[in-house]
Amino acid sequence: MKATYTSVWDGGIEVATACEYNPETKVCTDIEDSGVEGVNNLEDEYVTLPDGTELREKDGVTFEY
Repeated sequence: MKATYTSVWDGGIEVATACEYNPETKVCTDIEDSGVEGVNNLEDEYVTLPDGTELREKDGVTFEY
């Protein structure tokens, strides 16, 4: 299903891009390149489903870049 991948960098800079999420395998793939430069420390990442549900690694999601 189409979803949104969000990465959080350097104290709160959020970058959201399109991705695909497979709810059966809990794998997030086809993450679009955001083109953002100048960020260094990835602090959080999650996928947002069409219904607004946010899922993270602690929920069993695997991110394939």
